[in-house]
Amino acid sequence: MLIRNKRAFIAEVLDRTGLLAALERISSKPCLVVLVYHRIDEPFGDRFYAPLISATPEAFRTQLRWIRDRFEILSLDHLIDSIDKLGSLHLSRPSALITFDDGYRDNLTNAAPIARELDIKPALFVTTGFLDGTTIPWWERVAWIVRSTRRASVTLDRPKLAKIRIDPNDPNTAIAEIIELFIRSGWSAEDADLDHLAERAEVVEHDIRAAADGLFLKREELRAVRNMGWSIGAHTVSHRCLNSLDEAEQVAEINQSKRELEELLGDRVDGFAYPFGGVDAYDTNTERLARDAGYRVAFALRPKVVLCGSVNRWAIPRFSVGQSDTMSLLRSRLELARLFGRRESPRESSRA
Repeated sequence: MLIRNKRAFIAEVLDRTGLLAALERISSKPCLVVLVYHRIDEPFGDRFYAPLISATPEAFRTQLRWIRDRFEILSLDHLIDSIDKLGSLHLSRPSALITFDDGYRDNLTNAAPIARELDIKPALFVTTGFLDGTTIPWWERVAWIVRSTRRASVTLDRPKLAKIRIDPNDPNTAIAEIIELFIRSGWSAEDADLDHLAERAEVVEHDIRAAADGLFLKREELRAVRNMGWSIGAHTVSHRCLNSLDEAEQVAEINQSKRELEELLGDRVDGFAYPFGGVDAYDTNTERLARDAGYRVAFALRPKVVLCGSVNRWAIPRFSVGQSDTMSLLRSRLELARLFGRRESPRESSRA
């Protein structure tokens, strides 16, 4: 948090002194910026995992207005068509693609009206197992349990021995500590792990079903999002870290999510996003499996601007947008990445 606050302070200085605007004026080479959001909502009073609220509706509108004025906004199809058969990206001006991951319902209720107002058509990468609230993600279950407990601390035996203090005025700290335990243990929490947490927290977890009703899109609502001009891509079935699975499990996650969405929407699904998306979440074999499944592009999670020329279409980087991204900070992140950006090396681009 201190690092992010320092970055926000520096970005504010760059903005107030006019240096940021100067950088924006001189950096006009064609390039691609892909932004990823999760939820658009007000964070106060939310019972679930607050860090996935990327922006408030007001902040989201402000960000999209700036992006629209600064970049040519692409659709997913436009981006795909901009990459030729040899894996070279061709753009005539600085361009941006707006994406969402997972399939939260506020994408329809809060984000979609703003995107329509500004004539922007994002891409939504859906975890099919979350549709209709069929499965509640483990991170949301952790957050709900911690926010629901009356205990001042919990002692856990799994995934490892730990005592977690819970401040009722700041439950986010305890939530982050528990989620970090599961991330370090393989980016996942099994039902037994969550049952153990609920037991130690003295929380009746089956109540979460009622609380989470409406957290994720229903199938007919996903069709409504598609009908508003959004592109729909896949984000696996269960949102497990693909690099932690064997090949057969990866194939099932990658192929089944594509098939389910195509059957639901009656459209071809061309885009895929790796869950978690960092360099430890997928590898060249995962990229091959995405290509073999019939996707035309796949997205990772790295704060990198893509320059025209050779590009790895199976690991297109994206900037994650969060609540702490002030307008100055978001602008600075993108402009500094453009300033110091480079084309992919032959080793990277050969993976396409």
